[in-house]
Amino acid sequence: MMKTKFMKKIVAISLVSVGILTLVACSSASSDKSSSESVKVGILQYMEHESLTAAREGFVAELEANGYKEGEKLVLDYQNAQGDQANLQTISEQLIDGNDIVLAIATPAAQSLATVSTETPILFTAVTDPLSADLVESIEKPGGLLTGTSDQAPIDKQVELLGQAVPDAKTVGILYTTSERNSEVQVEQAKELFEKAGYKVVVKGITSTNEVQDATTSLMKDVDAIFVPTDNTIASTMTLIGELSVEHQIPVIGGSTDMVDEGGLLTYGLGVHQLLPVPRPDLVVYGTTLIGIILIFMGCDIFSKPTKEMQLLENDERNIAITNASLANAYKVTLTLLVLVLFALVFMGYMSKVVFFSIAGVIAIGQITWVITARYLDKNTS
Repeated sequence: MMKTKFMKKIVAISLVSVGILTLVACSSASSDKSSSESVKVGILQYMEHESLTAAREGFVAELEANGYKEGEKLVLDYQNAQGDQANLQTISEQLIDGNDIVLAIATPAAQSLATVSTETPILFTAVTDPLSADLVESIEKPGGLLTGTSDQAPIDKQVELLGQAVPDAKTVGILYTTSERNSEVQVEQAKELFEKAGYKVVVKGITSTNEVQDATTSLMKDVDAIFVPTDNTIASTMTLIGELSVEHQIPVIGGSTDMVDEGGLLTYGLGVHQLLPVPRPDLVVYGTTLIGIILIFMGCDIFSKPTKEMQLLENDERNIAITNASLANAYKVTLTLLVLVLFALVFMGYMSKVVFFSIAGVIAIGQITWVITARYLDKNTS
């Protein structure tokens, strides 16, 4: 299975940062409110599937990391519309009336909340194109009561990845839900990019999960590969699509990493809970080569037999003092840069906390050993 992941911890952090600013404003709006009073956050999830659930879990986790823990300073009101438009309207009205701020997960949920809110601020996530969905006035200046994050995947990269993985493919099928505006936007972009790359494109739309099996089976008879956008209805049936992919030997390119986890072959796009590093083969080659050269030079220096002149220089007190001072300064600079790089990697989500604290522990042990050794030698050396 081939899979390239950009992850979304940054999305969750960005969304929560905006949310926290709003929560602070809400909690301080009235001087009568005590500082310990909980704020109320509503969450409307369009339907149940891995991507949307991960988006919700990431949002809640980041809230807790920023001091808003459910049951203490935070009251969460989570509702799932189960993909039912009638449920969306009813739930939207309830959430808007009873909460300080509401999170909409997926485009239909955001659109529904936008129609009923006149004062309550709304955050959205798992929305592909907030402009075409009429959620914001512009990306730079959203305006109104809504703001949030987009999960737009780089479709051009997905087209390129398909060419690498299935070089013999001539015809590509696109499967999507006709009622989801986020899917329509991606289909338009994908069709244009695939045709520009020289592929024949067959587009097939569905209206509900009941049509997925027949539509997918029919499409797989006419194409060499299938592309599915970040479509909520399609995502909820990816296990079935994955089984049909194996049965018909037709690869499926998913719009998100969660689609790959549930049956797709590959993707170049977004995961919705955390950000993982994307390995670059060129940097791996360059880095490995550089490390190899350094190790060779170190080995030559360690195992080479010193000449008499080198031994005399090494034993010279002035040279010893210069060498020790140089090594000490180099050690300090290296240690400082290493700590800064570690913090940067953790902050950007490229390193887990376990790895960070493991490396930090090794550095701390080295520092303690240095101090103890220096004091011991100072005390016991005349």
